[in-house]
Amino acid sequence: MKKIIYIVLFITSCMSLHASNLAVKGDTTDNWSVIYNGKEILGFKIDGNIMYMIDSIADNGQITIDYYTEKPCDKCQSRIQFRDENGKILATVQKDGFGSGEPFRLPGKQFRQLMHNHKLYLFFSANPDGWGTWIMLGIVKTMK
Repeated sequence: MKKIIYIVLFITSCMSLHASNLAVKGDTTDNWSVIYNGKEILGFKIDGNIMYMIDSIADNGQITIDYYTEKPCDKCQSRIQFRDENGKILATVQKDGFGSGEPFRLPGKQFRQLMHNHKLYLFFSANPDGWGTWIMLGIVKTMK
């Protein structure tokens, strides 16, 4: 009987760990969101990367990339960098402040034109004390 209880507990633990790795949200210190036309796109962990799936992106649509943290810096600069699957830099967008204020916004047509094979890799960097390392936010992928 004890073996059955341990087996059930083991299976339940494995299932809950697997489920917790599927949907990805930021923790209490950092919170990222990718929003398409006002609707947040949930990130899913696939092969170790966070994937944001969007059916398609219209020319008149808008992609918003937002970041909040417990330690925002209004006087700092922040950047979002867009790369292809080979790491080639396609574009970089910079704004004042990070962790608060206005998010990064890109028109759907411009965002879609940056995509290669329906994928676009997003990276973030900020300069509280000089430009930091690039942090991979995830991959935006469309079906068409």
